[in-house]
Amino acid sequence: MKAYTQSRIRASLSTIVLGLAVPFLIAAKPQQANTPLCETVKLGNHAKTYRNCQFPVKLPPVMHPKAFKRQSSSAFQSADSFLDRYGETMGINKRETELKPIRTKRGIGGVHYFYQQQYQGYPVFNTSVSIHQRANGDIHKVHLDYQEKPGIVSSPAASVSLVDAEITARDAAGKSKAILAELRSPTRSNLGWYATNDHDLTLSWELTVYSKNPLGDFYTVINAITGEVLLQENRLPSFETGSGYVYLPNPIQSSGITDLKDNNDTAPVDPAHPLNSQLIEVELQGLQSNTGLLKGQYADLSSHKTTNFPQIDYPDADESTRNYFYNRSDTRFEQVVVYHALDSIQRYIQSLGYSNEKATGIRDYPTRANVHWNSSDKSYYDESIDTLQFGDGGVDDAEDADIIIHEYGHAIQRNQNTCWPGSKSLGHMQAMGEGFSDYLAASFYFNDGDAKHQASHAACIGEWDSTSYASGTPACLRRVDTDKKYPTDLTGEEHADGEIWSRALWDIRLALGRTTADTLILEHHFFVDCNSTMEDAALDVISADSDLNDGSNGIVIKEIFCDRGILSGSDCNIIGKTPADLDSDGDVDITDLALFRSKYKKNDLSVDFNNDGKTDIFDLARFREMYIAFNSGS
Repeated sequence: MKAYTQSRIRASLSTIVLGLAVPFLIAAKPQQANTPLCETVKLGNHAKTYRNCQFPVKLPPVMHPKAFKRQSSSAFQSADSFLDRYGETMGINKRETELKPIRTKRGIGGVHYFYQQQYQGYPVFNTSVSIHQRANGDIHKVHLDYQEKPGIVSSPAASVSLVDAEITARDAAGKSKAILAELRSPTRSNLGWYATNDHDLTLSWELTVYSKNPLGDFYTVINAITGEVLLQENRLPSFETGSGYVYLPNPIQSSGITDLKDNNDTAPVDPAHPLNSQLIEVELQGLQSNTGLLKGQYADLSSHKTTNFPQIDYPDADESTRNYFYNRSDTRFEQVVVYHALDSIQRYIQSLGYSNEKATGIRDYPTRANVHWNSSDKSYYDESIDTLQFGDGGVDDAEDADIIIHEYGHAIQRNQNTCWPGSKSLGHMQAMGEGFSDYLAASFYFNDGDAKHQASHAACIGEWDSTSYASGTPACLRRVDTDKKYPTDLTGEEHADGEIWSRALWDIRLALGRTTADTLILEHHFFVDCNSTMEDAALDVISADSDLNDGSNGIVIKEIFCDRGILSGSDCNIIGKTPADLDSDGDVDITDLALFRSKYKKNDLSVDFNNDGKTDIFDLARFREMYIAFNSGS
């Protein structure tokens, strides 16, 4: 680190050691309006914290929460008033030109105001001023990390372009490979002042290079006059890669053998037995360094003990070698399965474009999970402690990745939209939550497992877990391809009603493909209002398609929701009434496809547009789109 960053030590009240605090009381004349009564602690050459303040003049109380939200433009009113009165006493001069409000945060007990120092129109990097106000109006803490008297100041005109600065930053990040760092997201940049020699200001480019190879968030400061790299550090936590055995997603789907039995959670002696042979070695990404626990970027399986099994002390998977090769008789095995499942699906969701680097992240932080929550056959997302809880009744739930992804589905919906789970009596939010979570598991593991099994049973959820309580070949927790329709098949039970919703989502996937469908379905969660009905949510899916795809899939999506009965009436008028009804029989069918090909000599067209081996409503919907586009000349 450069000397500047070494000398500018930051601290908050939580890090101030009382023995180091130097009382700074200006209590002799409390009647003077410009004299604050505070204790102050100096933190390096430029940073200090005032605390336990009692200012002679009380400021206006914090606004009511509703008013606070509505009046964002005046949210800094109290803090600005405070700075007008006391800023000079604290060494802050020319406030209007040197401090820029950047954000306010409201807590339970008050409001917190944050500023950044500006100089000659540019920000001064790594500076901050924060003011903390109680609900009654008292300012009780002020933190300053501020360049009071800049020394030598460089020219305010950049000689190095942003393009050249980014090349330099990427080269510095990837120099061990003698190539430019390969990016996983666009570089963020800003032009401003960087303090060298503790107080001299140099116009510099501040960049964060989100590198894929090598992996890192490389915070880089480059002299905008000379092009010199003043600072570069990888601010992405250090992560490691491990290996372990999992079921992917469960031994029935991966083997295609539907009559496997749990046998009280034991691993057969025969290594060729499917419960052993279906243990698949996988890479475990993003493991936190300096520990052997299964704790990483997107999943945390460490030390989440249950109170339901007080007689059992389940050990954590803890391997300094980062090799986690357990069989199913080992209680640590489920930790590996859950870690891999959560980490994998979060990385997939990010591949669709949902990541915090783009300010679109969906739960892209470690999700905690307890793999032996209790002895019952019950698993759920516990919102109160933000943890996934898995039961051991029958087949251990955490042994079946379908169940893991289902529960994670509830967690990501809640993260996207706090309206979930909603009221059962006012809408269908709970049913849609169950339907989405079933869909998510089926969609995510669609291409995993035995091909023959998946050809007929890709829509089956939880084949392995359900062997202890369901019949059928294979047994299924539920399927996402039932023929249930709205509203005739509604029962009021959310899991059963969820099969109406999951079938519609499944049909969208079959028609549009995995990436398009999953993105649309995730995106529409942001639109959904509290206590929405399925009809409301269906229209939100169509709205999401308008935003993401210019509505190019609208006819297909509407056809599917109408086919399920979720949309009806005027919403479905397009069906059977488009110009594609060439034989005027009141319907659009295969005959119309043939007439279309004959009339317009479009012999290159295939009736099976989505190449699924059959001609069905999805092909017809596609045909309508193509016909309308053809006739319009587009």
